[in-house]
Amino acid sequence: MELVGCRTVAVVLLFCVSSIATEDTNDLLNRLETTEQLLKILSDKVHHLESRDKQQQKTIEELKQQLQRQQDVSQSEENFVQEPNKKTSKVSSLSQLLVRSIQRKRQASIDTPVAFFARLGNHLDHAGINQVFIFDNVETNIGNAYNTNMGMFTAPVDGIYVFSTTLVSKHHVNAHASFYRNSNSLNTMYVSGAEAGYDTTSATITLYLSQGDIITVRNGDSNVSYYGYNHTSFTGFLLNEYSAGGNIVG
Repeated sequence: MELVGCRTVAVVLLFCVSSIATEDTNDLLNRLETTEQLLKILSDKVHHLESRDKQQQKTIEELKQQLQRQQDVSQSEENFVQEPNKKTSKVSSLSQLLVRSIQRKRQASIDTPVAFFARLGNHLDHAGINQVFIFDNVETNIGNAYNTNMGMFTAPVDGIYVFSTTLVSKHHVNAHASFYRNSNSLNTMYVSGAEAGYDTTSATITLYLSQGDIITVRNGDSNVSYYGYNHTSFTGFLLNEYSAGGNIVG
């Protein structure tokens, strides 16, 4: 009887132990399954992040390549723009050197010094309207542009010229005179010797003349007289040879 009781107790204990072991096993299995699920989720996230990282690396690489291409294009365009400027600068420098060389050669070969100074040797008596003063006593006539017989200066080249004259009236004479370019009056000079006895007037002009233009000094009144003996004079010179379509030479 005692033996049967012991066996019964042993069976009960074994069942209890078995039940506990089964519960623990099930719990472990559940935990393991949960862990595996978590691992799978984490693995999927890692894979997703790795994929995104690869895609980002690829995008970055593509952007770098695009940036490099754009920099190459920009450099090419800059070189294209700078090259004509360099060529233009070189051409401009060469042109300036050429112009200066031509000007020097022109000045040396064409620019003839022109200057004259002439005086009225004898009195000019009873001069008529528009009568040309003939300054017959020539002191200087470089370039032979002044005509002693006609009292005319003829421009040998295009250029800027300077002229000056001094007129002295005879006793008790009032008179007018003018510079003329060709047939055009350029100014008016006046002497008033009626009350003072003798009078003097002077004028200086600067003007552009084309080759062949004529400059004279002419009387403006009828029957007037001017004092000679070198008191009345006419002078002029070429300041710069100059073409209306070009540059000053000199």
